[in-house]
Amino acid sequence: MSEDTEMYVWQAPRSLRRFSYVALAVVLALALRVLFLYGTLAAIGVVLVLAAASQVWWMVLRPRLAAGPDGVDIVLTREPVHLDWTEIRSVEAGPDGLTITCTGGREVTSRFPQRAKARPGVSVEESEADRVAAFLAQRAAWARRPSGSQPPRYEPRAA
Repeated sequence: MSEDTEMYVWQAPRSLRRFSYVALAVVLALALRVLFLYGTLAAIGVVLVLAAASQVWWMVLRPRLAAGPDGVDIVLTREPVHLDWTEIRSVEAGPDGLTITCTGGREVTSRFPQRAKARPGVSVEESEADRVAAFLAQRAAWARRPSGSQPPRYEPRAA
């Protein structure tokens, strides 16, 4: 039996990450300009800008979900969470991210990928979050009872 050595990583959409980096660069450049112009009088404003920048990093740029041969790593809270494949029981995609239910009923949430919020009366096609949830559930089931020579592989949707 050969072990899957591929690593899959999901995080905020590329366009959102790029926008966040550009916005952070512009806001930090403006904060530095204000600091140089007004000195210590602008210190409180600069501290507030740094606090807002850290929140953007913490809420948008830092969170990610990584799946590899040893299990799933979720970076969301202060301490990243590692889940072995054998302890994952189910995975559900939602508008707030993926909810992974583990042995003993423990639930862990990954912020990305997220399912688009459905509007009433509008059918929603399968999202990336649904595909990832199905892959993680299949891979976890395979780890508990290996069938076949290879574990399931994630196939991203063709663009």
